[in-house]
Amino acid sequence: MLLKRYIPLIIVIGVGWLTLIGHFINNDSIQNFVNNDATQWFDIIASFAILLGALNMLKLQILKIIKKQRNWQYSILAVLGFAFAIF
Repeated sequence: MLLKRYIPLIIVIGVGWLTLIGHFINNDSIQNFVNNDATQWFDIIASFAILLGALNMLKLQILKIIKKQRNWQYSILAVLGFAFAIF
């Protein structure tokens, strides 16, 4: 339980505080971390989160269309709108 929950949480909180406080501390190594490394990692993680969210939305809507669940017609509009936004 400790390795799965608390250690990653401590790492995330520590890096988050370092990034936040790094804007106010005039230290070259901290400024370099905030301006280069932290923002690059944020971009990478955000890109994967958007990709996973889009794939999950498509999966849920397509399953709703296939199973003809309640209001499945709106799922067709959601999938077509998503495809239109991509292209």
